[in-house]
Amino acid sequence: MFSTKNYVAIIIALLSFALINLPSLTYAQDEAETSMDHVWDLLYSGEVDEGIELAEGIVESDPENDDAWYAWAWGLHELEEYDECMDICNDALDINPSNAPVLNVRGIIHYIHGDTEKAIADYFRSIDVDPDNFKPQVNLADVYRDLAEYELARNYYDMAVATAPDMAEIWTSRGHFYRDLDESDLALADFESALEIDPLHYSAIWGCAEVYRTTGQYDLARDNVDLLMDLRPDNAFSWLAQGKLDIAMGNIDVAVDTLWTAVELDETNTDIWVWLAGAYDELDMPEQVVECFDEALQIDPADSFLFYHRARQLIEMDELDRALDDLDTAIDLDPEFARAYSVRGQVYFDDNEFRTALSDYNRAIDLDPSYQYAYYHRALVHRANMNVNLALDDLDTAIELDPEYIDALVTRGRLLMMFGKPSEALADVETLLDLVPEAEMATEVRELIDEIRASGELEEIDEPLMDVEGAELFIDTMNLLIYGEEEIVDSLNEALHLIQSRDYYEAIELCDYVINEFPPVPEAYYYRAMAYGGDGDFDQAIDDFTEAIDINPDFASAYIGRSFMYGFLGDHEHVIDDCTIAIGIDPTMVQAYLNRGRSYAFTGNLAGTRNDYITVLELDPDNEFASEALVRLEGLLGPIDEELLESDAFEFLLQALVANRNGDTDEAIDLCTDAIAEDPSFRGPYEFRASLHSDNGDYDLAVIDLTMSLDLALVETEPNEMSFSLRELYYNRGLAYLNNEDFDLARTDFESALDLAGDDEDLIEKYNVALDWVDSEESG
Repeated sequence: MFSTKNYVAIIIALLSFALINLPSLTYAQDEAETSMDHVWDLLYSGEVDEGIELAEGIVESDPENDDAWYAWAWGLHELEEYDECMDICNDALDINPSNAPVLNVRGIIHYIHGDTEKAIADYFRSIDVDPDNFKPQVNLADVYRDLAEYELARNYYDMAVATAPDMAEIWTSRGHFYRDLDESDLALADFESALEIDPLHYSAIWGCAEVYRTTGQYDLARDNVDLLMDLRPDNAFSWLAQGKLDIAMGNIDVAVDTLWTAVELDETNTDIWVWLAGAYDELDMPEQVVECFDEALQIDPADSFLFYHRARQLIEMDELDRALDDLDTAIDLDPEFARAYSVRGQVYFDDNEFRTALSDYNRAIDLDPSYQYAYYHRALVHRANMNVNLALDDLDTAIELDPEYIDALVTRGRLLMMFGKPSEALADVETLLDLVPEAEMATEVRELIDEIRASGELEEIDEPLMDVEGAELFIDTMNLLIYGEEEIVDSLNEALHLIQSRDYYEAIELCDYVINEFPPVPEAYYYRAMAYGGDGDFDQAIDDFTEAIDINPDFASAYIGRSFMYGFLGDHEHVIDDCTIAIGIDPTMVQAYLNRGRSYAFTGNLAGTRNDYITVLELDPDNEFASEALVRLEGLLGPIDEELLESDAFEFLLQALVANRNGDTDEAIDLCTDAIAEDPSFRGPYEFRASLHSDNGDYDLAVIDLTMSLDLALVETEPNEMSFSLRELYYNRGLAYLNNEDFDLARTDFESALDLAGDDEDLIEKYNVALDWVDSEESG
């Protein structure tokens, strides 16, 4: 039993224990908080190693301290110890998967490692855990900006601004985003908002200087650059900003000195070397330009941008092999670098490797469909290959993308002028005159203006100006871009005019001169082939077309020219082969379809003829030859479906056509009879057999066959339709009746045809003439 004295002693002891130990417990808690503050002080003051060491110690004593894990990871990120940082992030997230700051840091490391999807996933998780943390919002916006997902980037920058409107760095980040998009007003507004929060925010001042420089407000840009120099006179970025402004203001010598000062402050900044290269380029010092890019590539040998720009300088120095090596490397580093493909295409084009150049331009356009320069240069390849329709298509696209693209307007104007469209060429010239005063025009533009003025009345010409034997030809002074020899162009232009004047011998001599005196020029063989063909030497023409094709396998017009020669020799299989190749190169070449369609007819492939002439009318709705040929085909074959094309009846009809062409009319009639026996509903054999009977003077038999065909046609087509089949059947049967002196029946059929002529004045005249024949024959 305790006495009162003992009880008091125990109470005093307990109170003493509490008074002694309570301060020590409180001290331990304060010490932990003070330690984390100290960690961040160290990290922010640049003593990163010490901060990491202290954060690591706190984690060892308190593994569930989320802030210590975050500080540890953040410090490693600052030291660019990315692999170790990733390990620490993973360890921290194993303990607490909802550690939002660490998720954000791991997202940064994922993005540095090129794993964009994982970075985005971590940023989203960080935002989900802590919607009020602006850092992952800004990081997510930065990722989308780099991915060119500009609307998404804009959304997350807006979210970050709304989350933390008092953070100057957020306004600054969005400002730089707007600056990259050339939205100068929005960028400037954001930079000014950042400066209202922090008047000495270095990055915002830098942003203002950049906007003012790029918009030509040099006095305001200078004020901001001076402020940068006052704030951080030993910072390379301050000197870089000043150097860029000096370049913009034309003070190139000063800019070089300024940028060298920036290099001395930070030799590892590739942007400084790039701008220094630009300054040397302005001073026309190509060797120094290349040296600057050499230095930049020593710093960052994996930067495709640097290889690309060094290649462009090497091209100007005519060091094409080195340039190609750099462009190959740039593309290896970045297989989606559209501009690198385009510039490499120019190198191949200059070396007359048109096929390889075309491949590179195609790739550039696939990667960037809005890249107008790739369309323009691809047009030059098509022009060199004489694929004029494709060239015009690309020039149209280039000009749609950039209505002030002077080179494209000049080239299109010359092409349109060469192909008999001076009024369209004039429209391009008027645009050029709006852009550049005539006195300042380049020589080729003034020549184009003179040509249009000399053309007389500016009306479109139905036939191409350079139509020789139906083949479209093209050559102009722009070919100097290809050959670099004015003498070649002048000689070939003169040869062309001689061919048009049918002075074939002189044209051949001029082409001989080019062939003998200069490196291989496919156009020289092409024009000589046309001259030989015009003179009737088809075999020699074929040899020259073949030589042109050997030099340039994509020379579509040479295949068409050779197809004409084969056609004159009756070699229709070779005509079909050459036209098919030409169509593969340029699917818009009308002449290729016309030639092939004609040869298909000679080989009995009327379905192929029909398809080619339909394509011709799709490309050239006013082509009378194809239109009339289709009329004749439809009258002969009637409606054709795929099942009929595979039938024995159709095969018998084709054999009949070939037999008749070979002069065996009786065999042709028998084959038509076989076709009818196979398919009594097939109109084609009836109509062809009717024509054969008419040729033999058997008009009664012709009437019988035409009546059978007409009965079938009336089932297929309503009588009141504007049916070509019905009106021609009535007309043909009317002719048979007329030849058989059945005047009333002939008149009835011609009147039926006239009823179906509609408003077609040519048909009305044709059928009225037929009715006049009836009256004339009947009156004796």
